Amino acid sequence: MMAPCGGITGGEREGGGWLGAGRCFSWCNGHDIVAAMEPKQALFDTINPAAEAAADARAEADVREGRLISHAAVKRWIASWGSAVPLARPEVGA
Repeated sequence: MMAPCGGITGGEREGGGWLGAGRCFSWCNGHDIVAAMEPKQALFDTINPAAEAAADARAEADVREGRLISHAAVKRWIASWGSAVPLARPEVGA
């Protein structure tokens, strides 16, 4: 029987749960099914205060110096993607 982790268990599935041994005998080498399925920390779930502060400082400098692309220009560009002649990517100041 296939376990939720993709391995083979010694139990039977009934009512959405696993009965019997409840262990996976395949790629996870006998780890508990629950342990084999625990989610790993996602890439963007980590916090790096120094990197965030540096990114904020760069963004604030861009705003102060006018290095922006208007929402309207981006909207026109994206709307053109499905057309016969898509627009070029907008430039700073557009």
